[in-house]
Amino acid sequence: MATPSPSSEPEIVRRMRQFQAGLLAEEEAQFRAMAKAWLDVERNLEAQMSALALEIERAKATGKVITLEQVRKMDRYQLLIVEAQHEIGKYEKYASGVISARQ
Repeated sequence: MATPSPSSEPEIVRRMRQFQAGLLAEEEAQFRAMAKAWLDVERNLEAQMSALALEIERAKATGKVITLEQVRKMDRYQLLIVEAQHEIGKYEKYASGVISARQ
C-alpha cells in the first residue's frame, strides 16, 4: 500500500506526522545527550582504572600472583569504587531529570 503524497493527505494527518517527526527528533537528541553524559562517566573513571591496572601489572612483574580478593583489598580499587559510585550517581540524577522532563 503506497503512502499518499503529502499534498493529498488531510491537514490533520500532515500535522500529526509533523508532531511525530518532532517527537522523534527530540528523542534522538536526548539519546545522544545521555550517551555523551555516559561517555563523560567513563572518561572521568579512566585515570583511576588505568592506575589500578598499572598497579596490578607492576605487582605481577615482581612475580606476585594477584587474586581477585587481593585486588578488592587494594586502596586504589577502593578509591575506584567510591569514584564510580559518585560518577554513576551524577549520571543517574542527570538521566532521571531528562526522563522526568519528557514525561
